[in-house]
Amino acid sequence: MRRGHQYHAIKGWYSPQSTVSMCDRGQMQRRSDAVRMKGKSMGYRSAKGWLSLLSSVFMLAAASVVAPAPAAAQEASASEIEGMSAAAVAAVLREAGLTASIDTSVPESPLITSAFAGLAFAVEGYSCRASGCSEYLFEAVFELESPASLNRINTFNYETLLGRAYLDEDGAANLDFTMTVADGNDTEIAQRTLDLWKDLLVTFAEFIGYYDGPSAADG
Repeated sequence: MRRGHQYHAIKGWYSPQSTVSMCDRGQMQRRSDAVRMKGKSMGYRSAKGWLSLLSSVFMLAAASVVAPAPAAAQEASASEIEGMSAAAVAAVLREAGLTASIDTSVPESPLITSAFAGLAFAVEGYSCRASGCSEYLFEAVFELESPASLNRINTFNYETLLGRAYLDEDGAANLDFTMTVADGNDTEIAQRTLDLWKDLLVTFAEFIGYYDGPSAADG
């Protein structure tokens, strides 16, 4: 299944999947430095096929979790959305057997760092308030000796339904995916998003030639 529209690889920081606004360069560098990975190019693989199917299955599953809300609930103002705390998101990662370290040096945008299959990634909160954040951005940065081409990144965006890939100003390949939650009870959404992200992360690493795939030791 191919996308009816596509998000091309771009420079800068804006997610068309959410209401996340532009972040300043210092904040972007903080996140990038936390998860930047370096490696040699191992050759390209195709992301077409199973990942697109996985995406459609995920969307069907998500539809069963996020059922249409009653009219009264739909009229609730945005101010009533509590969001999920970074601690709750980190707990979901730990329950899945992953590590999770929380950086709250920027209170309005907590940063969680973790890793899966030998691949480092970050989860950063946006649209935050005291109770938590309503949006979290999963992201990984790959710095190859032979950088992925813009055409390669665009091909990934064209062949996959969810997630977004782009090249930053240093030529590093970035992958991100947005999760939206209403409150701390949305743990199932967080779990499903994490499952999708793990598959997306490994697929992208293989697609750009970062490595040949996770070993049994990586989990």
